[in-house]
Amino acid sequence: MPRRHLTRVTVVDAKSLHERLVAAWRLNTTAPGPKEALLAAMEALLADARALGDPAMLFKVRVGHAYALRHEALEQGSARARSEMFAALRECVRFAYAEPELADRSHVKAMWTQLFIVLDWIIGTRPEPADRVRRLLDELDRHVPAGRPWTFTVGSARMSLEARCGNVAEVERIWRGLRAEWPPREGFRADRVATSKAIIWTRLGRHRDAIAALAPVLAGQVPRDETVAHEGALLMPYLHTGRADEAVAAHHRTYTRTGVKHGIVAAQLEFCARTGNEERGVEVLRLHLADIEDGCDSVDTMWTAAAAALLCGRLGRGWAELGERLHEQAVAFAARLDRLNGTSHAGASIGALLHAEPLHDRLPLPDPDIG
Repeated sequence: MPRRHLTRVTVVDAKSLHERLVAAWRLNTTAPGPKEALLAAMEALLADARALGDPAMLFKVRVGHAYALRHEALEQGSARARSEMFAALRECVRFAYAEPELADRSHVKAMWTQLFIVLDWIIGTRPEPADRVRRLLDELDRHVPAGRPWTFTVGSARMSLEARCGNVAEVERIWRGLRAEWPPREGFRADRVATSKAIIWTRLGRHRDAIAALAPVLAGQVPRDETVAHEGALLMPYLHTGRADEAVAAHHRTYTRTGVKHGIVAAQLEFCARTGNEERGVEVLRLHLADIEDGCDSVDTMWTAAAAALLCGRLGRGWAELGERLHEQAVAFAARLDRLNGTSHAGASIGALLHAEPLHDRLPLPDPDIG
């Protein structure tokens, strides 16, 4: 009697998929090096989740798959992985609002956190063409009903994009809507959001708006992370609005901080360059020199490079080579950004900073040992 060749069939069920999903997420913290193991596990899970046909489980796995793609899509710059990541997150958003009773709340939160990171990346970190980003934001708007949680994500991203393009009237309109939802709900640190908006307004030359954006944080109306140098964002707004004493105090409390965002470093460098405090500026420059010399490849590093170049120009011959290199990097990135934006805003703004005149001949600063 001929032997029958039997094909082994693997039965996929929701319980085993859930266990494998938990194990896959654990790889994110236990597996050394790049996240290939996590991505491989999530890709296998995605195939089985599709075969199972359980929409709630498929949603959870898609969220995990999108996260697993992040290293390749963003940090390694793979256009293919970025396209896959966007596609996964789009499907997640559609499901979360079409079937809200089936979408696990913790995974909805993870989905929007990832979207916030991706949007921040393609707007400021590795900028993509403005029109392409607008289309993505428009699509998200269609899938996120007004008044639901997380609409703040789309609005905040849109404000950053329009600020990048110099569309001040549109930035104002969006900011009014965001203020109506203030403070932002779950998934956001209101103090960090306020600081980022203050930096946006400063770069647009709207210094009173920058101060107003950070007012709730400084007044203690929202929880504040004391490790973040929030006040550093207001150095130039304070100077431009005649509040030099407050600018000096804010500088003194924050200039020795390490690990701060480029926007704050840029503010410290510009403050020193434009108040006759070039020696203090050297301290700030040396503290962050490794990051500044690492290259100009984002909106924030563009502004930091320009502020550092301004300071180097005030310092004289010994800093000329560094200043020229940073000047060229900032101008080149601004030109690239203008091509992506379809405007001339970045070049004009960076040009103005590179040639900014002093606001004070010599603004006295406290001794470094005085608190």
